[in-house]
Amino acid sequence: MNFLIFLLAFIFCLFSVIGYGYIFNNIFLKKYKIENHLIYNGFYGLALISLISLITSIFMPHNYFHNIILHLIGLISFFFLDKFNFKYKKGILLISLLVFLLLLISKTNEDFPYYHLPFVNYLVEQKIVFGMGNINHGYNYISSFLFLSSTFYLPFIDIYSFHFSAIFFLIFFNYLLLVEL
Repeated sequence: MNFLIFLLAFIFCLFSVIGYGYIFNNIFLKKYKIENHLIYNGFYGLALISLISLITSIFMPHNYFHNIILHLIGLISFFFLDKFNFKYKKGILLISLLVFLLLLISKTNEDFPYYHLPFVNYLVEQKIVFGMGNINHGYNYISSFLFLSSTFYLPFIDIYSFHFSAIFFLIFFNYLLLVEL
C-alpha cells in the first residue's frame, strides 16, 4: 500500500510539474513560435515552481495545505492547457517509470542530513525568518533547489518526496537527450 501511495504521489507531482510548464509556455512563450518548446516543458515547470516557492516562503510555510494547492493548480493546468501531445506524454511516462525504480534504490547525498534536510524541514514548518544562519551553519547555504524540494512535502509520504525534484530533472534531461539525439 505504501508503494502504491508513493507511486501515485510521484505521478501526481510529475503531472503537476508538466502542468506548470504549460502555464509557463502560455504566459511567456505563446507569442514566440518556438519549434521544440515542448521538450523543455518540464524544465520550465520546475523553474516556475521554484520561483513560486521562493516568493511564497516569505509569507507562509510550505506545509501540506500550501503544497496540495500548488500541485492541484499544476495538475488542473496539465489537463486543461495540454495540446494532447501523446508522443510527449508517452515518452515522459516511460522514462519516469524507469527512473522511478532508481529512486527506490538510491542513496541520499552525504550532506542531506547535515544541511539539506534541516533547511527543507525549516521551510516546511515555518515561513522564512531572517537571521537563521546564526543558529545552524546549514541555514547559510540557501539554494533554489531546496526551495523546490520543499514543495514536494505531501501527506502520507512526508519527507520521502524531497528527492522528487532531482529525479524530475533527470527525467526531463533524459527525454531531452532522446529527442535531440
